[in-house]
Amino acid sequence: TVLVSDINPGTGRALVRRYVSASNTLYFIANNGSNGNELWRSDAAGTVVVKDINAGSGSSDPSDLTRAGNSLYFLANDGINGEGLWKTDATGTVQIKAGSFAPGNLFAQGKTLYFSANDGINGLELWKTDGTDAGTVLVYDINSGAGNSTPSNLFSLGGVLYFAAYNGVDGNELWRTDGTSTGTYMLEDIGQLGGDSAVHGMVSIGTSRYFLASDGSGANITLWRTNGTTASTVMIKNIYIRSKLLVMGKSLFFLVVDEGNVGLWKSDGTTAGTVQVKKINVSFNISNGFAIVGNTIYMTVSDGVTGEELWKSDGTTAGTVQVKDINFGAASSKPNYFTSIGNTLYFIANNGSSGNELWKTDGTAAGTLMVKDIFPGSNASMTLFPADGKKMVVINNSLYFSATDGVNGSTLWKSDGTDAGTAMVKSVSAGASSLKTTPTSSFAIAGNTLYFVANDGRGRELWKSDGTDVGTIMLKDINPGAAPSLSVVSGLTVMGNEVFFVADNGSNGQELWKTDGAASGTVMVKDINTGAGSSSIISMNVVGNTLFFDANDGVNGSELWKSDGTTAG
Repeated sequence: TVLVSDINPGTGRALVRRYVSASNTLYFIANNGSNGNELWRSDAAGTVVVKDINAGSGSSDPSDLTRAGNSLYFLANDGINGEGLWKTDATGTVQIKAGSFAPGNLFAQGKTLYFSANDGINGLELWKTDGTDAGTVLVYDINSGAGNSTPSNLFSLGGVLYFAAYNGVDGNELWRTDGTSTGTYMLEDIGQLGGDSAVHGMVSIGTSRYFLASDGSGANITLWRTNGTTASTVMIKNIYIRSKLLVMGKSLFFLVVDEGNVGLWKSDGTTAGTVQVKKINVSFNISNGFAIVGNTIYMTVSDGVTGEELWKSDGTTAGTVQVKDINFGAASSKPNYFTSIGNTLYFIANNGSSGNELWKTDGTAAGTLMVKDIFPGSNASMTLFPADGKKMVVINNSLYFSATDGVNGSTLWKSDGTDAGTAMVKSVSAGASSLKTTPTSSFAIAGNTLYFVANDGRGRELWKSDGTDVGTIMLKDINPGAAPSLSVVSGLTVMGNEVFFVADNGSNGQELWKTDGAASGTVMVKDINTGAGSSSIISMNVVGNTLFFDANDGVNGSELWKSDGTTAG
Protein backbone atom coordinates (compact mmCIF):
# COMPACT_ATOMS: atom_id res chain seq x y z
CA THR A 1 0.00 0.00 0.00
CA VAL A 2 1.74 3.08 -1.24
CA LEU A 3 1.23 6.71 -2.04
CA VAL A 4 0.84 6.67 -5.79
CA SER A 5 2.11 10.21 -6.07
CA ASP A 6 2.26 13.31 -3.91
CA ILE A 7 0.19 15.20 -6.43
CA ASN A 8 -0.13 18.31 -4.29
CA PRO A 9 3.25 18.47 -2.48
CA GLY A 10 3.19 19.13 1.22
CA THR A 11 0.00 19.12 3.25
CA GLY A 12 -2.25 20.41 0.45
CA ARG A 13 -5.17 18.29 -0.73
CA ALA A 14 -5.13 16.86 -4.24
CA LEU A 15 -8.95 16.66 -4.30
CA VAL A 16 -8.87 13.36 -6.21
CA ARG A 17 -12.25 12.45 -7.75
CA ARG A 18 -14.10 11.10 -10.81
CA TYR A 19 -12.22 7.87 -11.41
CA VAL A 20 -12.46 6.20 -14.83
CA SER A 21 -10.44 3.13 -15.81
CA ALA A 22 -9.31 2.35 -19.34
CA SER A 23 -7.26 -0.78 -19.98
CA ASN A 24 -4.58 -0.66 -17.28
CA THR A 25 -4.77 3.09 -16.78
CA LEU A 26 -6.69 5.01 -14.16
CA TYR A 27 -7.86 8.51 -15.07
CA PHE A 28 -9.03 10.98 -12.47
CA ILE A 29 -9.32 14.66 -11.65
CA ALA A 30 -6.83 16.16 -9.21
CA ASN A 31 -5.23 19.42 -8.14
CA ASN A 32 -1.47 19.62 -7.58
CA GLY A 33 -1.65 23.06 -6.00
CA SER A 34 -0.19 24.85 -9.00
CA ASN A 35 -2.10 23.69 -12.07
CA GLY A 36 -5.65 23.72 -10.76
CA ASN A 37 -8.16 20.91 -11.28
CA GLU A 38 -6.89 18.91 -14.26
CA LEU A 39 -7.03 15.41 -15.73
CA TRP A 40 -4.45 12.97 -14.40
CA ARG A 41 -3.59 9.38 -15.18
CA SER A 42 -1.85 6.62 -13.29
CA ASP A 43 -0.39 3.46 -14.80
CA ALA A 44 2.72 1.31 -14.58
CA ALA A 45 4.79 4.19 -15.94
CA GLY A 46 3.78 6.56 -13.18
CA THR A 47 1.23 9.18 -12.17
CA VAL A 48 1.18 12.38 -14.17
CA VAL A 49 -1.07 15.21 -15.17
CA VAL A 50 -2.37 14.32 -18.62
CA LYS A 51 -2.28 17.93 -19.74
CA ASP A 52 -2.43 21.32 -18.05
CA ILE A 53 -5.35 22.37 -20.20
CA ASN A 54 -5.98 25.66 -18.42
CA ALA A 55 -2.32 26.61 -18.17
CA GLY A 56 -1.03 27.78 -14.83
CA SER A 57 -3.07 27.88 -11.66
CA GLY A 58 -6.40 27.98 -13.46
CA SER A 59 -8.61 24.89 -13.53
CA SER A 60 -9.99 23.25 -16.64
CA ASP A 61 -12.41 21.27 -14.45
CA PRO A 62 -12.69 18.16 -16.66
CA SER A 63 -16.08 16.47 -16.57
CA ASP A 64 -18.20 13.85 -18.37
CA LEU A 65 -15.28 11.41 -18.73
CA THR A 66 -16.47 8.96 -21.40
CA ARG A 67 -14.66 6.02 -23.01
CA ALA A 68 -15.15 5.31 -26.71
CA GLY A 69 -12.87 2.75 -28.29
CA ASN A 70 -9.31 3.39 -27.10
CA SER A 71 -9.95 7.05 -26.39
CA LEU A 72 -11.17 8.91 -23.35
CA TYR A 73 -13.31 11.95 -24.12
CA PHE A 74 -14.15 14.69 -21.69
CA LEU A 75 -15.24 18.30 -21.39
CA ALA A 76 -12.75 20.90 -20.22
CA ASN A 77 -12.22 24.66 -20.22
CA ASP A 78 -8.85 25.96 -21.41
CA GLY A 79 -9.58 29.45 -20.07
CA ILE A 80 -9.70 30.92 -23.57
CA ASN A 81 -12.31 29.14 -25.65
CA GLY A 82 -14.68 28.13 -22.89
CA GLU A 83 -15.74 24.55 -22.30
CA GLY A 84 -14.76 22.33 -25.20
CA LEU A 85 -14.52 18.68 -26.18
CA TRP A 86 -11.19 16.97 -25.52
CA LYS A 87 -9.81 13.50 -25.97
CA THR A 88 -6.78 11.62 -24.74
CA ASP A 89 -5.27 8.39 -25.98
CA ALA A 90 -1.87 6.85 -26.64
CA THR A 91 -1.07 9.58 -29.18
CA GLY A 92 -1.69 12.52 -26.88
CA THR A 93 -4.31 14.89 -25.52
CA VAL A 94 -5.99 17.35 -27.85
CA GLN A 95 -9.02 19.54 -28.10
CA ILE A 96 -11.40 18.46 -30.82
CA LYS A 97 -12.56 21.29 -33.04
CA ALA A 98 -10.97 24.10 -31.06
CA GLY A 99 -13.36 26.79 -30.00
CA SER A 100 -16.36 26.88 -27.76
CA PHE A 101 -19.39 25.11 -29.14
CA ALA A 102 -21.09 24.10 -25.91
CA PRO A 103 -20.66 20.33 -26.13
CA GLY A 104 -22.58 18.09 -23.75
CA ASN A 105 -24.51 14.81 -23.39
CA LEU A 106 -21.49 12.67 -24.27
CA PHE A 107 -22.50 9.14 -25.30
CA ALA A 108 -20.28 6.39 -26.68
CA GLN A 109 -21.43 3.86 -29.23
CA GLY A 110 -18.56 1.61 -30.18
CA LYS A 111 -15.66 3.81 -31.28
CA THR A 112 -17.92 6.76 -32.06
CA LEU A 113 -18.75 9.51 -29.60
CA TYR A 114 -22.08 11.28 -29.99
CA PHE A 115 -22.75 14.57 -28.27
CA SER A 116 -24.81 17.73 -28.46
CA ALA A 117 -23.13 20.96 -29.53
CA ASN A 118 -23.81 24.44 -30.91
CA ASP A 119 -21.46 25.69 -33.62
CA GLY A 120 -23.04 29.15 -33.63
CA ILE A 121 -24.79 28.50 -36.93
CA ASN A 122 -27.00 25.46 -36.51
CA GLY A 123 -28.06 25.76 -32.89
CA LEU A 124 -27.74 22.97 -30.34
CA GLU A 125 -27.75 19.78 -32.43
CA LEU A 126 -26.47 16.20 -32.53
CA TRP A 127 -22.81 15.76 -33.45
CA LYS A 128 -20.43 12.83 -33.65
CA THR A 129 -16.67 12.36 -33.66
CA ASP A 130 -14.12 9.68 -34.41
CA GLY A 131 -11.55 11.67 -32.45
CA THR A 132 -10.26 13.77 -35.34
CA ASP A 133 -11.22 17.29 -36.39
CA ALA A 134 -12.18 16.05 -39.84
CA GLY A 135 -14.28 13.30 -38.33
CA THR A 136 -16.13 15.64 -35.98
CA VAL A 137 -19.29 16.59 -37.80
CA LEU A 138 -22.87 17.66 -37.38
CA VAL A 139 -24.95 14.53 -37.78
CA TYR A 140 -28.08 16.41 -38.84
CA ASP A 141 -29.54 19.90 -38.37
CA ILE A 142 -32.78 18.69 -36.82
CA ASN A 143 -34.14 22.15 -35.97
CA SER A 144 -32.90 23.83 -39.13
CA GLY A 145 -31.04 27.09 -38.92
CA ALA A 146 -30.19 28.68 -35.59
CA GLY A 147 -32.93 26.82 -33.72
CA ASN A 148 -32.02 24.26 -31.06
CA SER A 149 -33.11 20.63 -31.24
CA THR A 150 -31.46 20.04 -27.84
CA PRO A 151 -30.72 16.29 -28.15
CA SER A 152 -31.03 14.44 -24.85
CA ASN A 153 -31.63 11.02 -23.28
CA LEU A 154 -29.30 9.23 -25.70
CA PHE A 155 -29.40 5.43 -25.58
CA SER A 156 -28.35 2.59 -27.85
CA LEU A 157 -30.35 -0.50 -28.74
CA GLY A 158 -29.50 -2.99 -31.45
CA GLY A 159 -26.71 -0.84 -32.88
CA VAL A 160 -29.02 2.15 -33.38
CA LEU A 161 -28.78 5.37 -31.40
CA TYR A 162 -32.07 6.71 -30.10
CA PHE A 163 -32.56 10.13 -28.55
CA ALA A 164 -35.09 12.84 -27.83
CA ALA A 165 -35.01 16.01 -29.93
CA TYR A 166 -37.15 18.98 -31.00
CA ASN A 167 -37.43 19.90 -34.68
CA GLY A 168 -39.17 23.21 -34.00
CA VAL A 169 -42.60 21.88 -34.91
CA ASP A 170 -43.44 18.55 -33.33
CA GLY A 171 -42.32 18.83 -29.72
CA ASN A 172 -39.65 16.73 -28.04
CA GLU A 173 -39.93 13.42 -29.90
CA LEU A 174 -38.11 10.13 -30.43
CA TRP A 175 -35.40 10.22 -33.10
CA ARG A 176 -32.93 7.65 -34.34
CA THR A 177 -29.62 7.79 -36.16
CA ASP A 178 -27.11 5.47 -37.74
CA GLY A 179 -24.58 8.32 -37.75
CA THR A 180 -25.48 9.66 -41.20
CA SER A 181 -27.71 12.60 -42.07
CA THR A 182 -29.99 10.41 -44.20
CA GLY A 183 -30.17 7.84 -41.44
CA THR A 184 -31.25 10.43 -38.86
CA TYR A 185 -34.96 11.03 -38.61
CA MET A 186 -37.87 11.38 -36.26
CA LEU A 187 -39.54 8.04 -35.89
CA GLU A 188 -42.99 9.50 -35.33
CA ASP A 189 -44.74 12.62 -34.06
CA ILE A 190 -45.93 10.80 -30.97
CA GLY A 191 -46.95 13.88 -28.98
CA GLN A 192 -49.34 15.17 -31.61
CA LEU A 193 -51.02 17.49 -29.13
CA GLY A 194 -47.90 19.66 -29.20
CA GLY A 195 -46.31 18.40 -25.99
CA ASP A 196 -43.37 16.09 -25.42
CA SER A 197 -43.72 12.37 -26.07
CA ALA A 198 -41.70 11.40 -22.95
CA VAL A 199 -40.52 8.09 -24.42
CA HIS A 200 -39.48 5.54 -21.78
CA GLY A 201 -39.50 1.88 -20.79
CA MET A 202 -38.14 0.45 -24.05
CA VAL A 203 -37.88 -3.37 -24.26
CA SER A 204 -37.12 -5.75 -27.12
CA ILE A 205 -38.79 -8.84 -28.53
CA GLY A 206 -36.94 -10.14 -31.55
CA THR A 207 -36.10 -7.21 -33.85
CA SER A 208 -38.92 -5.02 -32.55
CA ARG A 209 -38.57 -2.37 -29.86
CA TYR A 210 -41.57 -1.58 -27.71
CA PHE A 211 -41.86 1.53 -25.60
CA LEU A 212 -44.23 3.79 -23.72
CA ALA A 213 -44.91 7.35 -24.80
CA SER A 214 -47.29 10.24 -24.20
CA ASP A 215 -49.59 11.82 -26.77
CA GLY A 216 -48.40 15.22 -25.56
CA SER A 217 -51.27 15.85 -23.20
CA GLY A 218 -49.13 14.87 -20.25
CA ALA A 219 -51.67 12.21 -19.33
CA ASN A 220 -52.16 9.26 -21.67
CA ILE A 221 -49.21 6.84 -21.79
CA THR A 222 -49.63 4.50 -24.74
CA LEU A 223 -47.85 1.50 -26.25
CA TRP A 224 -45.65 1.93 -29.33
CA ARG A 225 -43.51 -0.29 -31.52
CA THR A 226 -40.57 0.39 -33.81
CA ASN A 227 -38.06 -1.55 -35.86
CA GLY A 228 -35.99 1.61 -36.26
CA THR A 229 -37.79 3.04 -39.29
CA THR A 230 -40.49 5.69 -39.56
CA ALA A 231 -42.86 3.29 -41.27
CA SER A 232 -42.47 0.72 -38.53
CA THR A 233 -42.98 3.20 -35.69
CA VAL A 234 -46.62 2.96 -34.79
CA MET A 235 -48.88 3.27 -31.80
CA ILE A 236 -50.13 -0.23 -31.20
CA LYS A 237 -53.19 0.80 -29.28
CA ASN A 238 -54.49 3.97 -27.66
CA ILE A 239 -54.71 2.72 -24.10
CA TYR A 240 -53.63 4.32 -20.83
CA ILE A 241 -50.77 2.19 -19.48
CA ARG A 242 -49.87 2.55 -15.82
CA SER A 243 -47.04 0.07 -15.36
CA LYS A 244 -43.74 -1.02 -16.81
CA LEU A 245 -43.68 -3.50 -19.69
CA LEU A 246 -43.00 -7.13 -18.79
CA VAL A 247 -41.85 -9.63 -21.42
CA MET A 248 -42.96 -13.25 -21.11
CA GLY A 249 -42.25 -15.41 -24.12
CA LYS A 250 -43.15 -13.37 -27.20
CA SER A 251 -45.77 -11.26 -25.46
CA LEU A 252 -45.82 -8.02 -23.51
CA PHE A 253 -47.83 -7.68 -20.33
CA PHE A 254 -48.83 -4.45 -18.61
CA LEU A 255 -51.53 -2.80 -16.49
CA VAL A 256 -54.02 -0.42 -18.09
CA VAL A 257 -56.51 2.05 -16.68
CA ASP A 258 -59.69 1.95 -18.76
CA GLU A 259 -62.69 4.05 -17.70
CA GLY A 260 -61.45 4.07 -14.14
CA ASN A 261 -60.85 0.34 -13.98
CA VAL A 262 -57.50 -1.42 -13.84
CA GLY A 263 -56.92 -4.40 -16.06
CA LEU A 264 -54.11 -6.70 -17.09
CA TRP A 265 -53.39 -6.49 -20.81
CA LYS A 266 -51.12 -8.32 -23.19
CA SER A 267 -49.78 -7.61 -26.66
CA ASP A 268 -48.17 -9.61 -29.44
CA GLY A 269 -47.13 -6.35 -31.11
CA THR A 270 -50.23 -5.95 -33.25
CA THR A 271 -53.33 -3.88 -32.67
CA ALA A 272 -55.58 -6.90 -32.94
CA GLY A 273 -53.32 -8.87 -30.64
CA THR A 274 -53.30 -6.18 -27.94
CA VAL A 275 -56.13 -7.20 -25.70
CA GLN A 276 -57.31 -7.07 -22.14
CA VAL A 277 -56.54 -10.28 -20.36
CA LYS A 278 -58.84 -9.44 -17.49
CA LYS A 279 -60.48 -6.39 -15.97
CA ILE A 280 -59.62 -6.38 -12.29
CA ASN A 281 -61.07 -3.17 -10.85
CA VAL A 282 -60.08 0.02 -9.20
CA SER A 283 -56.67 -0.04 -7.56
CA PHE A 284 -53.15 -1.29 -7.99
CA ASN A 285 -49.68 -0.93 -6.49
CA ILE A 286 -46.78 -1.50 -8.85
CA SER A 287 -44.04 0.25 -6.92
CA ASN A 288 -42.64 -3.13 -5.93
CA GLY A 289 -45.41 -5.49 -6.98
CA PHE A 290 -45.35 -6.40 -10.68
CA ALA A 291 -43.02 -9.17 -11.77
CA ILE A 292 -42.63 -12.42 -13.70
CA VAL A 293 -41.53 -15.63 -12.00
CA GLY A 294 -41.17 -18.54 -14.38
CA ASN A 295 -44.28 -18.46 -16.57
CA THR A 296 -46.41 -16.57 -14.08
CA ILE A 297 -47.05 -12.85 -13.72
CA TYR A 298 -47.54 -11.61 -10.16
CA MET A 299 -49.02 -8.24 -9.33
CA THR A 300 -50.48 -6.28 -6.45
CA VAL A 301 -53.96 -5.09 -7.39
CA SER A 302 -57.43 -4.62 -5.92
CA ASP A 303 -60.69 -5.91 -7.36
CA GLY A 304 -62.65 -3.37 -5.31
CA VAL A 305 -63.81 -6.03 -2.89
CA THR A 306 -60.74 -7.45 -1.20
CA GLY A 307 -58.27 -4.55 -1.20
CA GLU A 308 -54.76 -4.60 -2.67
CA GLU A 309 -53.78 -8.25 -2.70
CA LEU A 310 -51.58 -10.68 -4.60
CA TRP A 311 -52.82 -11.72 -8.04
CA LYS A 312 -51.31 -13.93 -10.70
CA SER A 313 -51.77 -14.57 -14.40
CA ASP A 314 -50.64 -17.11 -16.95
CA GLY A 315 -51.68 -14.72 -19.72
CA THR A 316 -55.24 -15.99 -20.04
CA THR A 317 -58.49 -14.61 -18.68
CA ALA A 318 -59.27 -17.78 -16.77
CA GLY A 319 -55.73 -17.91 -15.43
CA THR A 320 -55.78 -14.35 -14.06
CA VAL A 321 -56.96 -14.70 -10.50
CA GLN A 322 -56.36 -13.50 -6.99
CA VAL A 323 -53.86 -15.82 -5.39
CA LYS A 324 -55.08 -15.20 -1.86
CA ASP A 325 -56.93 -12.58 0.16
CA ILE A 326 -54.14 -12.25 2.70
CA ASN A 327 -55.72 -9.40 4.68
CA PHE A 328 -59.25 -10.75 4.53
CA GLY A 329 -62.04 -8.46 3.41
CA ALA A 330 -61.74 -4.90 2.14
CA ALA A 331 -58.43 -4.21 3.89
CA SER A 332 -55.17 -4.49 1.93
CA SER A 333 -52.14 -6.65 2.63
CA LYS A 334 -50.15 -4.67 0.01
CA PRO A 335 -47.64 -7.34 -1.04
CA ASN A 336 -44.38 -5.74 -2.15
CA TYR A 337 -40.62 -6.19 -2.51
CA PHE A 338 -40.97 -9.23 -4.77
CA THR A 339 -37.95 -11.56 -4.72
CA SER A 340 -37.85 -14.97 -6.36
CA ILE A 341 -35.92 -18.19 -5.79
CA GLY A 342 -36.69 -20.70 -8.48
CA ASN A 343 -40.45 -20.68 -9.03
CA THR A 344 -41.24 -19.41 -5.55
CA LEU A 345 -42.08 -15.76 -5.01
CA TYR A 346 -41.17 -14.16 -1.69
CA PHE A 347 -42.66 -10.87 -0.62
CA ILE A 348 -43.56 -8.74 2.37
CA ALA A 349 -47.23 -8.42 3.31
CA ASN A 350 -49.50 -7.54 6.22
CA ASN A 351 -52.39 -9.88 7.03
CA GLY A 352 -53.91 -7.37 9.44
CA SER A 353 -52.85 -9.16 12.59
CA SER A 354 -49.15 -9.91 12.20
CA GLY A 355 -47.77 -6.69 10.69
CA ASN A 356 -45.33 -6.70 7.79
CA GLU A 357 -43.84 -10.19 7.65
CA LEU A 358 -42.17 -12.48 5.14
CA TRP A 359 -44.54 -14.42 2.87
CA LYS A 360 -44.11 -16.83 -0.02
CA THR A 361 -46.25 -18.29 -2.77
CA ASP A 362 -46.07 -21.06 -5.33
CA GLY A 363 -49.04 -19.52 -7.12
CA THR A 364 -51.72 -21.41 -5.23
CA ALA A 365 -53.87 -20.22 -2.34
CA ALA A 366 -52.76 -23.17 -0.23
CA GLY A 367 -49.15 -22.48 -1.10
CA THR A 368 -49.38 -18.79 -0.16
CA LEU A 369 -48.18 -18.65 3.41
CA MET A 370 -46.59 -16.40 5.94
CA VAL A 371 -43.17 -17.96 6.22
CA LYS A 372 -42.88 -16.99 9.87
CA ASP A 373 -44.40 -14.48 12.26
CA ILE A 374 -41.02 -13.17 13.31
CA PHE A 375 -42.38 -10.42 15.57
CA PRO A 376 -45.53 -11.99 17.08
CA GLY A 377 -48.56 -9.75 17.20
CA SER A 378 -49.42 -6.77 15.03
CA ASN A 379 -45.93 -5.30 15.06
CA ALA A 380 -43.94 -5.37 11.82
CA SER A 381 -40.71 -7.35 11.86
CA MET A 382 -39.27 -6.40 8.48
CA THR A 383 -36.88 -3.48 8.20
CA LEU A 384 -34.85 -2.27 5.27
CA PHE A 385 -31.83 -4.36 4.34
CA PRO A 386 -29.40 -2.47 2.11
CA ALA A 387 -29.49 -4.46 -1.11
CA ASP A 388 -30.01 -1.89 -3.84
CA GLY A 389 -33.23 -0.75 -2.20
CA LYS A 390 -34.53 -4.30 -1.81
CA LYS A 391 -35.52 -5.82 1.49
CA MET A 392 -34.06 -9.24 0.74
CA VAL A 393 -30.92 -10.68 -0.87
CA VAL A 394 -30.37 -14.22 -2.11
CA ILE A 395 -27.25 -16.29 -1.47
CA ASN A 396 -27.23 -20.02 -2.28
CA ASN A 397 -31.03 -20.27 -2.47
CA SER A 398 -31.51 -18.65 0.93
CA LEU A 399 -33.00 -15.26 1.69
CA TYR A 400 -31.15 -12.86 3.96
CA PHE A 401 -32.86 -9.86 5.44
CA SER A 402 -32.97 -7.60 8.45
CA ALA A 403 -35.76 -8.11 10.96
CA THR A 404 -36.62 -7.76 14.61
CA ASP A 405 -38.46 -10.27 16.77
CA GLY A 406 -39.22 -7.63 19.40
CA VAL A 407 -36.53 -8.96 21.69
CA ASN A 408 -33.23 -8.78 19.84
CA GLY A 409 -33.60 -5.59 17.87
CA SER A 410 -32.86 -5.34 14.17
CA THR A 411 -30.50 -8.12 13.21
CA LEU A 412 -29.66 -10.57 10.44
CA TRP A 413 -32.13 -13.32 9.57
CA LYS A 414 -32.21 -15.98 6.91
CA SER A 415 -34.88 -18.20 5.46
CA ASP A 416 -35.09 -21.31 3.31
CA GLY A 417 -38.81 -20.71 2.88
CA THR A 418 -39.97 -22.76 5.86
CA ASP A 419 -40.99 -21.71 9.35
CA ALA A 420 -38.36 -23.94 10.91
CA GLY A 421 -35.77 -22.75 8.43
CA THR A 422 -36.43 -19.07 9.12
CA ALA A 423 -34.33 -17.94 12.01
CA MET A 424 -32.16 -15.26 13.39
CA VAL A 425 -28.80 -16.12 11.98
CA LYS A 426 -27.04 -15.25 15.19
CA SER A 427 -28.53 -15.22 18.67
CA VAL A 428 -27.25 -12.36 20.78
CA SER A 429 -28.10 -10.87 24.15
CA ALA A 430 -31.52 -9.22 24.41
CA GLY A 431 -31.78 -5.83 22.76
CA ALA A 432 -28.08 -5.65 21.98
CA SER A 433 -28.04 -6.39 18.29
CA SER A 434 -28.18 -3.58 15.79
CA LEU A 435 -27.64 -4.60 12.20
CA LYS A 436 -26.25 -1.64 10.34
CA THR A 437 -28.67 -1.04 7.49
CA THR A 438 -27.27 2.15 5.95
CA PRO A 439 -25.50 3.11 3.83
CA THR A 440 -26.05 0.50 1.12
CA SER A 441 -22.31 -0.14 0.97
CA SER A 442 -22.28 -1.47 4.56
CA PHE A 443 -22.63 -5.04 3.34
CA ALA A 444 -20.80 -7.09 0.74
CA ILE A 445 -20.89 -10.56 -0.78
CA ALA A 446 -17.58 -12.27 -1.46
CA GLY A 447 -17.86 -15.84 -2.64
CA ASN A 448 -20.65 -17.43 -0.63
CA THR A 449 -20.08 -15.26 2.42
CA LEU A 450 -22.10 -12.26 3.49
CA TYR A 451 -20.16 -9.47 5.19
CA PHE A 452 -21.99 -6.80 7.11
CA VAL A 453 -21.60 -4.17 9.81
CA ALA A 454 -23.37 -4.81 13.11
CA ASN A 455 -23.32 -3.76 16.74
CA ASP A 456 -23.86 -6.42 19.41
CA GLY A 457 -22.98 -4.02 22.20
CA ARG A 458 -19.29 -3.85 21.30
CA GLY A 459 -19.68 -1.03 18.81
CA ARG A 460 -19.93 -1.16 15.01
CA GLU A 461 -17.71 -4.00 13.87
CA LEU A 462 -17.32 -6.20 10.81
CA TRP A 463 -19.19 -9.49 10.82
CA LYS A 464 -19.50 -12.36 8.39
CA SER A 465 -22.05 -15.09 7.90
CA ASP A 466 -22.28 -18.37 6.04
CA GLY A 467 -25.90 -18.62 7.13
CA THR A 468 -25.27 -20.66 10.27
CA ASP A 469 -25.17 -19.60 13.90
CA VAL A 470 -21.62 -20.80 14.41
CA GLY A 471 -20.61 -19.36 11.06
CA THR A 472 -21.92 -15.89 11.88
CA ILE A 473 -19.21 -14.17 13.80
CA MET A 474 -17.63 -10.86 14.45
CA LEU A 475 -14.43 -11.17 12.50
CA LYS A 476 -12.50 -9.11 14.96
CA ASP A 477 -13.27 -6.64 17.73
CA ILE A 478 -11.04 -4.09 16.04
CA ASN A 479 -11.74 -1.38 18.59
CA PRO A 480 -12.29 -3.27 21.87
CA GLY A 481 -15.13 -2.05 24.02
CA ALA A 482 -18.31 -0.20 23.07
CA ALA A 483 -16.66 2.32 20.76
CA PRO A 484 -17.31 1.71 17.04
CA SER A 485 -14.43 0.82 14.75
CA LEU A 486 -16.07 0.79 11.32
CA SER A 487 -16.34 3.93 9.22
CA VAL A 488 -19.90 4.62 8.11
CA VAL A 489 -18.69 6.64 5.12
CA SER A 490 -16.34 4.22 3.37
CA GLY A 491 -18.48 1.08 3.32
CA LEU A 492 -17.20 -2.31 2.21
CA THR A 493 -15.34 -2.88 -1.07
CA VAL A 494 -14.68 -6.32 -2.55
CA MET A 495 -11.46 -7.01 -4.47
CA GLY A 496 -10.90 -10.61 -5.41
CA ASN A 497 -11.69 -12.74 -2.37
CA GLU A 498 -10.97 -9.98 0.11
CA VAL A 499 -13.08 -7.19 1.54
CA PHE A 500 -11.51 -3.78 2.19
CA PHE A 501 -12.87 -1.24 4.63
CA VAL A 502 -11.90 1.67 6.85
CA ALA A 503 -11.64 1.07 10.59
CA ASP A 504 -10.26 2.64 13.75
CA ASN A 505 -8.66 0.32 16.30
CA GLY A 506 -8.54 3.05 18.92
CA SER A 507 -4.85 3.78 18.51
CA ASN A 508 -4.11 4.20 14.79
CA GLY A 509 -7.07 6.30 13.71
CA GLN A 510 -9.24 5.44 10.72
CA GLU A 511 -7.06 3.46 8.34
CA LEU A 512 -7.33 0.90 5.55
CA TRP A 513 -8.16 -2.63 6.68
CA LYS A 514 -8.97 -5.85 4.89
CA THR A 515 -10.28 -9.30 5.63
CA ASP A 516 -10.06 -12.66 3.91
CA GLY A 517 -12.85 -13.98 6.12
CA ALA A 518 -10.62 -15.16 8.94
CA ALA A 519 -9.89 -13.35 12.20
CA SER A 520 -6.17 -13.71 11.53
CA GLY A 521 -6.72 -12.32 8.05
CA THR A 522 -8.58 -9.27 9.32
CA VAL A 523 -5.76 -6.79 9.52
CA MET A 524 -4.84 -3.18 9.04
CA VAL A 525 -3.29 -2.99 5.60
CA LYS A 526 -1.21 0.04 6.46
CA ASP A 527 -1.11 2.83 9.05
CA ILE A 528 -0.99 5.53 6.40
CA ASN A 529 -1.21 8.44 8.82
CA THR A 530 1.08 6.94 11.43
CA GLY A 531 0.08 7.08 15.05
CA ALA A 532 -3.32 8.19 16.28
CA GLY A 533 -4.06 10.32 13.23
CA SER A 534 -6.59 9.19 10.62
CA SER A 535 -5.84 8.97 6.92
CA SER A 536 -9.43 9.96 6.10
CA ILE A 537 -9.85 7.46 3.28
CA ILE A 538 -12.63 8.07 0.77
CA SER A 539 -13.57 6.91 -2.73
CA MET A 540 -12.26 3.34 -2.88
CA ASN A 541 -12.18 2.08 -6.48
CA VAL A 542 -11.02 -1.28 -7.82
CA VAL A 543 -9.11 -1.36 -11.11
CA GLY A 544 -7.98 -4.87 -11.98
CA ASN A 545 -6.16 -6.18 -8.91
CA THR A 546 -5.43 -2.75 -7.48
CA LEU A 547 -7.43 -0.67 -5.03
CA PHE A 548 -7.20 3.10 -5.54
CA PHE A 549 -8.36 5.57 -2.93
CA ASP A 550 -7.91 9.08 -1.60
CA ALA A 551 -5.98 9.31 1.69
CA ASN A 552 -4.02 11.72 3.85
CA ASP A 553 -0.77 10.55 5.45
CA GLY A 554 -0.52 13.70 7.58
CA VAL A 555 2.41 14.96 5.53
CA ASN A 556 1.33 15.13 1.91
CA GLY A 557 -2.30 16.05 2.35
CA SER A 558 -5.14 14.20 0.67
CA GLU A 559 -3.57 12.32 -2.25
CA LEU A 560 -4.07 9.30 -4.49
CA TRP A 561 -2.98 6.00 -2.99
CA LYS A 562 -3.11 2.45 -4.25
CA SER A 563 -2.92 -0.98 -2.67
CA ASP A 564 -2.57 -4.57 -3.79
CA GLY A 565 -3.64 -5.60 -0.30
CA THR A 566 -0.17 -5.71 1.21
CA THR A 567 1.64 -3.16 3.34
CA ALA A 568 4.50 -2.85 0.88
CA GLY A 569 2.34 -2.99 -2.25
